[in-house]
Amino acid sequence: MAAENNGQDYQTKDEIIARHFAHLKGQIINPYTAEKKYGIHRNNFIRWARAGYIKIIHEEERLLELNAADVAYCAYVYEKKKLENEGRIAGAKIFDEDGNPCQVKYPDLAAQRRK
Repeated sequence: MAAENNGQDYQTKDEIIARHFAHLKGQIINPYTAEKKYGIHRNNFIRWARAGYIKIIHEEERLLELNAADVAYCAYVYEKKKLENEGRIAGAKIFDEDGNPCQVKYPDLAAQRRK
């Protein structure tokens, strides 16, 4: 069940994956393919995997295989955050420490600061 936060529906990582990306569970994708598929630089996916937001399925030397459902989730949250910030994503916190979408505590103040 989605929690209510600042008047907006808030969903956790697990809820978003179950709703939008369940069909990708058990599939593997590498950062290069993820970059081509989602249009987000592969270094973001690598950084998110190292932070624990994306499950690493297999890693050896230059090979990194990631959970495709987690990758799709991160791309989804990233694009949503980018839209909320009117295209300005640099410096914006995207995920909280648990890997859920980061919720701005004072959205009106954040919007004012962006202007």
